Amino acid sequence: MDDESVKVAVILPAAGTGQRAETPTAKQYWLVESQPMIYYTLQTLEKIKWIQNITVPVSEKHAARMKDKISEWKFTKTNIVIGGTTRHRSIHAGLQSLLKGDDTHNFKETDIVIVHDAVRPFVDEATLLDVANAANQHGAAGTIIPLVSTVIKVDAEGFLDTSLNRLEYRASQTPQAFRKSVLERAYNKCTEFDFDHGTECLHLAQQYGESKVKLIEGSPSKLWKVTHQHDLFAAEQLLKKKLRRVALVTGATRGIGKATAMALANRGFKVAVLARTQTEVEQLAQEINGLAIVADVSDSDQVRAAFEKIISEYGSIDVVVNNAGQAVNSVLSETADEDWIRMMSCNLGGAFFCSREALKAMANTNQNHSGGIIINVGSSSVDGGRVGQGAYAMSKAGVHNLTETLALEGKPHGVLAYCVAPTRTYTTLRQTMAPNEGDNGCLKPEDVANAIVSIVMDANPHLTGTSFWLKYPSIMK
Repeated sequence: MDDESVKVAVILPAAGTGQRAETPTAKQYWLVESQPMIYYTLQTLEKIKWIQNITVPVSEKHAARMKDKISEWKFTKTNIVIGGTTRHRSIHAGLQSLLKGDDTHNFKETDIVIVHDAVRPFVDEATLLDVANAANQHGAAGTIIPLVSTVIKVDAEGFLDTSLNRLEYRASQTPQAFRKSVLERAYNKCTEFDFDHGTECLHLAQQYGESKVKLIEGSPSKLWKVTHQHDLFAAEQLLKKKLRRVALVTGATRGIGKATAMALANRGFKVAVLARTQTEVEQLAQEINGLAIVADVSDSDQVRAAFEKIISEYGSIDVVVNNAGQAVNSVLSETADEDWIRMMSCNLGGAFFCSREALKAMANTNQNHSGGIIINVGSSSVDGGRVGQGAYAMSKAGVHNLTETLALEGKPHGVLAYCVAPTRTYTTLRQTMAPNEGDNGCLKPEDVANAIVSIVMDANPHLTGTSFWLKYPSIMK
């Protein structure tokens, strides 16, 4: 707040059943990454220092469960109360709780009350601050966004009556904010019809609270409300994107690595691309607006420095794709020492060094993040072996076991690990190993990248440690 002496509270009505979403679970309790959607809204509010209290009116059947959750999440500002059968009745119940106060909270000292929706989890502090300051100055304030569609009036027979110029109108959103005295006066004077059928607090503040209402243009992406079932699915993906923002892809300049880096960048990730060839890695980083890192994954010091650079630049690291690999086409009896060491150092050692640094970084994240995801690129060659690819197959077998161990050790920290094991994939590496093979019967790098991205976007904690085997369609059973 501009005036630090002003005390601000939030009422977050959450007693609705979400009928328009047509799901058996009310949308505020829809699980995303094992947490209900309301968690993400409350998490944002809890972190804002100038908000003193958050009152959440819920239905009676959810009250005990929500109180347990608030304790589990260690939220210190949130207070659960029993809401009403309509939106206004729930907000009024929250206001009555503020007016009453209790032995441990000075709710009665609140100056400004912000009303927000539990299913608008993308709101930011700047917007909340704008409406709070405007309400402190004018008495009431609300956020608005431009209309997307034209509003029309339909006559009694179902024909068009009139249409409005959408440029002259706006859609009312939350957050909205009020001087506590304005909101109290409004609810004291409003009618039973208002309580049962009204939805707009700003209207009550103007009509009954005797206040002018300041309107503030907001961002549709930050004020978006989850209303219908398709909104739930979109919100789920956007929340996952919010939790998983930064990715590292090793061996990123060619084949599977490049396709994966491109796919993650196209889905909004900040992608650090790592490879040994400076020109190629810088060119790819420029193409995807990412971070170029020149390093050898078989060198633990270089890997450590790479992770430090990513965290310094982006603040965190949420996804690591261990793709860097080398191969040689040689039967075991003719495999040179240096080829064996090179493959073990890059394929297995590189995955180990990167995973070790990833575990450290992801385990040390704060409440803004939720662990992380490590995906190792394995190989179908570990199943039954391959003539001429023994050293390569053995290094990849170690990668599969590394994945299983990562899943066990990462679980307490919210770190999930998966292995993607493609069959023959038409990459530069494959062409080196089998120059006469061609691309017939081979996966494309994009096929493997799409599988990796699908795991990242919908990571299931119950499947951590799993190896996903990718087969060319013609040989799938």
